[in-house]
Amino acid sequence: MRRIVWALSWLAVALWSLTAWSAYGALNLFTLFVVGNADLAPLPPGSFTTGDPHPLEPLFPFFRALKSMGFAATLLVWLSGCAVLLGTAWLLTRFLPRMHAQLVHRTDLPEGSRRLGFTRQMLERHRPPH
Repeated sequence: MRRIVWALSWLAVALWSLTAWSAYGALNLFTLFVVGNADLAPLPPGSFTTGDPHPLEPLFPFFRALKSMGFAATLLVWLSGCAVLLGTAWLLTRFLPRMHAQLVHRTDLPEGSRRLGFTRQMLERHRPPH
């Protein structure tokens, strides 16, 4: 059961990673579109002869900073999501009973049962020294 919990948790982390990567890609694409297509914005009349800067040029540093903060925010949200997913799996596996403890303390088998005796023998053989 523990392996299933951890496998599902890592699968959720993989899907979460794809989602965060896609969000960052969408933000990057938006920034590229806004900054890259600024030359399509209408220019004020006479700006070719006067040498005035493009009207959207003051916004370029803002969009670059937004892109940088977007990466940091995406990374922070991704790390938080991974911590929640893996922490939940860790907590679930701490509260799940251990398999060998279930075999030793079974009461539905008769005392002389072969399986119960075999389990006790194995545990006695592999018990760590005190």
